[in-house]
Amino acid sequence: MKNSKPTWLLTGLLILLVSAPALAGARLVALKLPGKAKIPLAEGDALLIAPFLAASAASDAPDPQARRAEEELQNYLAKLLSKAGRYRVEVSRGLPLASSNIDTLKGSEAFWKTLGSQYGARFVVSGVLDFQITNRSGYETEEYVSPRDGRTYYRQVLKERTGVALELLLWVFSAETGALLEEENFKHFLDKKGTQQDFVTAFFEGMHSFEDNLRGVFLPRKVAQKRWFYEF
Repeated sequence: MKNSKPTWLLTGLLILLVSAPALAGARLVALKLPGKAKIPLAEGDALLIAPFLAASAASDAPDPQARRAEEELQNYLAKLLSKAGRYRVEVSRGLPLASSNIDTLKGSEAFWKTLGSQYGARFVVSGVLDFQITNRSGYETEEYVSPRDGRTYYRQVLKERTGVALELLLWVFSAETGALLEEENFKHFLDKKGTQQDFVTAFFEGMHSFEDNLRGVFLPRKVAQKRWFYEF
């Protein structure tokens, strides 16, 4: 019996803690709090956007579509990062990369260090880009309601479709050491009816799907979080 009082007191405290939100008039509020960028860019830093390796680079035949996609990607990143107004963004075009092998290129620290020093950059951005628009046709099964007897039948119909695939392996290197600081992989696939698909529209639909995550690599952004507020 001597130990019953502390037990009752402990139980009472637990009840008060559990019911505290209701007793205190607590409200769960959604807030947008500042989040840190993955790359520690400081105001005045220079960022170099280097050429990207096309995933089809191992092929003997040059791919004009891959070259155009690389140019559009460099322009897109330069515009995205320049909006902040705090950094100097440089673009290096047409420069031969150290290797067409992905692993070798990623580990070419001397190459990235030399390239960064040529532009006076603190960070170098590169990676691997794969962009494809494929037109294909095939038979698909669809329902068909007969106007004669109202019964449902199935028939094979030839349909044209366009597949748009965009994959970006993004690298950020230290220009001081040439070491890889950040690696991000973004993927986008869209399957559309019909065979008419404009290159620019298809490419930027994919890039816009990456935009928020790309910003999080280089720029501080607000992160949605929920917090309890108590009214006494």
